Amino acid sequence: MKKIYFILAIGLSLLVYTCASANEADAPKPGTIKGKVTDTETPSPNNLPGALVTAESEKLLGEDAITATTDAEGNYEIYNVPPGEYVVTISKPRYDESIDFVTVYFDEESFHDVRLYRSSGVADPLDRGGAFWGLLVLCVVVVVIYAISRRSSNKAQNR
Repeated sequence: MKKIYFILAIGLSLLVYTCASANEADAPKPGTIKGKVTDTETPSPNNLPGALVTAESEKLLGEDAITATTDAEGNYEIYNVPPGEYVVTISKPRYDESIDFVTVYFDEESFHDVRLYRSSGVADPLDRGGAFWGLLVLCVVVVVIYAISRRSSNKAQNR
């Protein structure tokens, strides 16, 4: 009789283990967002390393956004993304920001390649030596203010 209980116990254990393993294998797995970030230079685009990629969604339920940074070739991958609709923002200094919607499915890769446009903002002239000219203008303004204040104080002393 003890043999029968022992065999039943082993059989029941194997059945429970098999069912648990099957449920884990059938459970939906999160997806992945991956892509490449380049610029719009012609004749061929350049890869943009160091761009910040941010994925945000209501699916994250108040958690922080998922982020990644592009590698030397401009590639990025965001793993373990719960399925759903995401707002993906890609930003890099001196480039216009890109904002798109990306849908992530169970156990699939969602591809999102982006070409960023160079900004036409104030930072662009600074890349071409504008910092030198800005510093020079600042020095001239300081010298003019000093000269005016000096002249005003000399007039006050002469009275």
